Amino acid sequence: MAKLIKKIRYMLIRKLVGKDASSGTDFKYIRSDGENIMVRESQLWFWTPEWQKRHEDAVADLNEERSTVYETGEDFLTAIKEAIAHNEVHNS
Repeated sequence: MAKLIKKIRYMLIRKLVGKDASSGTDFKYIRSDGENIMVRESQLWFWTPEWQKRHEDAVADLNEERSTVYETGEDFLTAIKEAIAHNEVHNS
C-alpha cells in the first residue's frame, strides 16, 4: 500500500509540475485551513504565520482600497523617493 501511495504522489507531482518529480523539485505537505496542501520547499516561507499575516493584511488593504495604482514604473519610483524624502516610509 505504501508503494502505491508513493507512486500516486509521484504521478501527481509529475502532472502538476509537468516534469519528472525527481528533477530536483522538492515538495512538502503542510496543513493550511484544515487541508493538506503540497508546496514547493522554495515557497515554504510564504506559509509561515508571519507571511500569512502579511498576506491577509495586504488583501485587506486592497479590499478597503488602501492602495495606490501607478500608471508607470517611473511614477512608482517617484512616489517612493518622495515618501523617503518626507520620512513617510513605514517598516511593518
